[in-house]
Amino acid sequence: MELDQLRAFLAVVEAGGFSRAAQVIASTQPTLSRQVKALEGELGQPLFDRLGNRVALTSFGQEISKRARSLLAEADALVASGHTQLGRVTGELRLGVADSVVFKRLPPILASYQRRHPDVTLHIKTAGSPEILAWVREDRVDVGVCMLPQAYPGLVLHAHWEDGFMALVQPCHELADQDAALAAFAAHRQLVISPRMLSFQVLSKVYQDEGLSLVPAMDFDNFHLVAEFVAAGVGVGICSTSVAEAFVRKQRVAQVRIAPIDRLTRKLGLALHADRTPSGALAALLESFEHRATQADGQLDPEVATKE
Repeated sequence: MELDQLRAFLAVVEAGGFSRAAQVIASTQPTLSRQVKALEGELGQPLFDRLGNRVALTSFGQEISKRARSLLAEADALVASGHTQLGRVTGELRLGVADSVVFKRLPPILASYQRRHPDVTLHIKTAGSPEILAWVREDRVDVGVCMLPQAYPGLVLHAHWEDGFMALVQPCHELADQDAALAAFAAHRQLVISPRMLSFQVLSKVYQDEGLSLVPAMDFDNFHLVAEFVAAGVGVGICSTSVAEAFVRKQRVAQVRIAPIDRLTRKLGLALHADRTPSGALAALLESFEHRATQADGQLDPEVATKE
């Protein structure tokens, strides 16, 4: 059994098929097929059910995928430990990143990190915060950079930045630049972040506390789209402050001052598996985050966008 066979197998698992996996890892479909078939031959059981153009893990394949990730992580750690003894940080690092971090905050951190550690290969996948947290727990990524809940089983959470929320309307709206009750705002067509996102749960709780229900007329998977549709006059919406401020500054939307919304905050930061010892590459990344977060006094940049 070769490590390349395990890497090929996991690439197909992550991509959901051989063709897409070949594109992701810059290989060819025949090569991946041969590697997976060789692995299945050594293990004595099929790892995938072939369903036309799709593949699905067998129950045996599901078990092997967990063990393969652990084996590859250990192999990478062994290589990295040897290089670390020589003063080099090497290896691969998988990041699950929410767009609200990746568009503005993350690039300068990773640019600095790569200048200091050029031998580390970074792999970045984006999604909403709930999915990223699940990826970390399932060991599909080494670290999540996302909105953080108060707690999450099996994870260690490190908050680095704080963001708020802002109620938005068109500049010509009757509530524009006014102090208003949440009930008055809720009487209008509601454009909201997707119910799948952590921010929706936070906002829904505020509505419930006011005796209201947050019923979406439209929902979106990112705050930037909420603000765009509010600016177009489709309805009213609540965005993260980091997205909303840029729209307000350009006078594309106006704020409605609603006390329970204005008091809300959300924490952004890192999620790590509680039972995994950080590799040298991950430990160096954690240091980079601590340094940059301290420099920024924990505040988000005003034009950060979009998905949680």
